[in-house]
Amino acid sequence: MLTEWHAKYGPVVRAGPNRISFANPDAIPEIYGTSLIYPKSDSYCPMEVLAKGDALQSIITIRDEKRVTGIKRHVAGGFSQTEWLKQEDQMDGTISALLTQLRKKPAGTVIPLREWLGFWSFDTLTSLAFSKSRGRWSINPNMNARTVATPGGATICNTFIPQGTDVMMSSHDIKNCTWMFGPDASVYNPERWIRADEQKRRDMERSAMGFSWGRRVCMGQHLARIQMKKLLASLINTFK
Repeated sequence: MLTEWHAKYGPVVRAGPNRISFANPDAIPEIYGTSLIYPKSDSYCPMEVLAKGDALQSIITIRDEKRVTGIKRHVAGGFSQTEWLKQEDQMDGTISALLTQLRKKPAGTVIPLREWLGFWSFDTLTSLAFSKSRGRWSINPNMNARTVATPGGATICNTFIPQGTDVMMSSHDIKNCTWMFGPDASVYNPERWIRADEQKRRDMERSAMGFSWGRRVCMGQHLARIQMKKLLASLINTFK
């Protein structure tokens, strides 16, 4: 729905009585940067897990910025690329299991690879977390997390946002921004990166929100990058 609205009304859309959605890469540093903190909105509350009637918060759902910073400070070292590579053998095991399952498919079978990669990703994460695959497969839902405009309001992409207004950005809409990624932004086209000059490449990389940005950047991005490189290489090397 948001994608349709942005296509019709432009990069700034009022998505609710107190909610503004931005589909302009220029808004990323303002909303997700580190210089000015936009607190998380109550849209994070439904993601809390309930146990015996009590809400159990995680680093994703905690809205106290100081508390989140403190938690990250203590655990960030364990999420570095160096630390993840120490568990590379466990990733190799789940890749091997996936390749084994795919080999069982008859020749010519069309495989819903997106679904299978979701299965593999879940098994890999549980293996790394518990040293044992849980055997339950899942695909992560697409979410648009929101933050709240700071005291005094804010000006984002030349648009004044009153204090207390929810502001949000959808990574899906950002990566389909034609003035940044070209008229074929929605098409798989690696050449746009290969042929771009250095400045354009930096601008596109800055606008990519696959792992969010700034204070909201995903702590697991190093693991995800390792997984993607290893798995894609294994698939291409194994199958025609």
